[in-house]
Amino acid sequence: MDRLKQQVLSQGKKRRKTNRPKLSVIAAYSGVFVLLVSFVNIGYQPPKPTASVSNLASQSPLVAPSVTPTPEASKSSVDELVATNIATNIAESSNMMVSPILMNMEVDLEIKKSMDQTSDASIVKPDIAQIGDSRTEIVNHTVKDGETLESIAAQYGVSVQTIQWSNSLTGTTVSAGKVLVIPPVDGFTYKVKASDTIETLATTFKTSVERIRSLNNLEKGGLTPGAEITIPGGDLPANQRPGYVAPAPAVQYNYGYARGFSDGNFTRVNPYDYLPAGVNIYSNTTAAGYNGQCTWYAYFRRLAIGRAIPNTSLGNAVSWAWSLGGRGYAVSNKPSVGSIIQNGGGAGHVGVVEQLNPDGSILISEMNYYPAGNYVVDLRTIPAHAVGSFNYIH
Repeated sequence: MDRLKQQVLSQGKKRRKTNRPKLSVIAAYSGVFVLLVSFVNIGYQPPKPTASVSNLASQSPLVAPSVTPTPEASKSSVDELVATNIATNIAESSNMMVSPILMNMEVDLEIKKSMDQTSDASIVKPDIAQIGDSRTEIVNHTVKDGETLESIAAQYGVSVQTIQWSNSLTGTTVSAGKVLVIPPVDGFTYKVKASDTIETLATTFKTSVERIRSLNNLEKGGLTPGAEITIPGGDLPANQRPGYVAPAPAVQYNYGYARGFSDGNFTRVNPYDYLPAGVNIYSNTTAAGYNGQCTWYAYFRRLAIGRAIPNTSLGNAVSWAWSLGGRGYAVSNKPSVGSIIQNGGGAGHVGVVEQLNPDGSILISEMNYYPAGNYVVDLRTIPAHAVGSFNYIH
């Protein structure tokens, strides 16, 4: 029996000797463990109560007491949770005793992590970079009493021209109550057409593909026909700007209609804007001339402005300076508003002076002027150097 007891004790000593870790390993693990525990303990703050519960005895056992979060309940740190897990794993893998404090810390952080994932809180790390809060969308602005384009432009940090181009405004005044579209940056708004691409827009408006794509968030979807986008820093071509008027084509004048006159412009207008009410250019005739002709128009235009001429035979336009001068009308080479402009050559031509311009030029209205043809009324500017070449019947 004594021998058997000694044999069992001997085997037990061998097993204990075999399972015992070396002192060097224990020292190494201990050092790592102490370092990690120190790191965790330095940053660890014990959980603070986040709510006060009163009158628990009076509450129904089926109703959980309400808990009100306090400002002290901060968000979990990824570093805290990771460090605690590492320390616990090292201790368990090396057969070391896990500190109750360390175990509780890990449980606390795991619970807090679960709460964060089911609430508005989250495990966060400091932001490395933050996106700027610059405006990128187009906004609508309703003009208030006393506001001007200058004050509205200053309010939104854009130029007056940007607002003008985006709203087809030719002047600098704007009425209260008008709704203006305001781009986020200088440039202008643009309604996308089916044929447009970002590349063609960038080329047409002298900006970059990257700026159009980035400002309008077109990285994924691209352009949508009918959508209103911003052309940042764009240069609107002259013929697309508000108030653009195309230059009149060069016209070769003949038939003596503009003796001494070789340049100017020609704008077709609605004849009924210049004639008395009830006059029909296709049916009315007068003794002064047949409908659709320059003499017919000059007669009715003078009637419309309250300066009627006699409804008697005046002959062709080439004779009007003589025939009306013989009836007491003043004739000179100096124009006045409402005077009849007349020149000779062939059948001649007449019109009515509508405006005297500061630069010495004049604006006239007329019908059947070459190359417009019968029944067409137009406005034409006679440059200053040619004004003295005509007769004016006052």
